[in-house]
Amino acid sequence: MNADHLSAEKVPSKLESILSYAERWGIQDDIDRETAIEEATQEELADVASCLDSTDDGILVEWLTGLESRKLPLTKEYVAITCLTMAVQSAKAEMKRRNRAKQS
Repeated sequence: MNADHLSAEKVPSKLESILSYAERWGIQDDIDRETAIEEATQEELADVASCLDSTDDGILVEWLTGLESRKLPLTKEYVAITCLTMAVQSAKAEMKRRNRAKQS
């Protein structure tokens, strides 16, 4: 199940732009997330694969590994964005897999 209704107040302002992606792709269950990626259209894959491109990596990493990571229980925003980063990597891998399959 993916996260819903994430609060912009619970993330750094420079990460607010990725909340809609985290709501859609920040699926906590690994199998459900991978299934969603496998079932995504090529356009959806490209969109999720690039959704962090304009995000400052330093801010993202600092937030994910800093104080926020030690607050328990973890917020749904933190979990969703963490899962989004996994979905991005999976989307990139799925795009490569599909491209290789086309070339075969």
